[in-house]
Amino acid sequence: MIATFFTRRNTAYLLVAMAVALSTVSAETQHHIRARPVEDNLKEKLANKKPSKVNRSLKSKASKSSKEKKKDKLQTTFSVGFNDDYEVMSGWIKIEMDKDDDMDIEYMIDNGPESCSDCYFAIMDESDCDDAGGADTLYSSSEDDDTENPWSEGGDGAVSTTSSGDGAGSILGVNSGHDFDDHHCKVVVVIGPEPESSSDSWSKSSKSSKRQLKSHKSSEDDDLNILLCGVLHKPGKTDDC
Repeated sequence: MIATFFTRRNTAYLLVAMAVALSTVSAETQHHIRARPVEDNLKEKLANKKPSKVNRSLKSKASKSSKEKKKDKLQTTFSVGFNDDYEVMSGWIKIEMDKDDDMDIEYMIDNGPESCSDCYFAIMDESDCDDAGGADTLYSSSEDDDTENPWSEGGDGAVSTTSSGDGAGSILGVNSGHDFDDHHCKVVVVIGPEPESSSDSWSKSSKSSKRQLKSHKSSEDDDLNILLCGVLHKPGKTDDC
């Protein structure tokens, strides 16, 4: 009877011990199950940090590419009344120059020679409109480049006007053999015909009252008529010149 009592008591202790052991294992298992999502989330966060470096790199390349495509700009508004025969003639010119020194030109002319087919722009190697008449055009060519002077009649700087003397448009890819710094603060002029050859509606004055330009292209130094003149400057930087 005593042996049976001890056997039952030992069995009870054994069952309690097994229950405690199973409870401990279950708790550890549950903790491990709960911990896995936390570890997985941490791994995902660490993994998500890598693309951010790639994005910064792409942003840097995009910024660099944008800078490479940036163009330098020059512009001027022509002085009204520069030529006595075209006292109300006006206009403006805007130039964008790329890293290859190619210029894209936008322009507008009002009240100029009517139906002008031989008008053109010329950038002069001069910084004062009062001295533009005796200056050469800003143009250089090399032995490897036989491009003609764009600042000449029939050159790349040619413009035309309507029957009312107005003109506007764009001229692309003009190259004078000079860079941006060479053009900054230089004089740009509009050259055109005498009033007699374009329209009888314009008032006439003596030839001595006209401002004359020596053509850089001409070997005979022919005098040509300056209709408008202005000094090229950076946008909003008129005081730099």
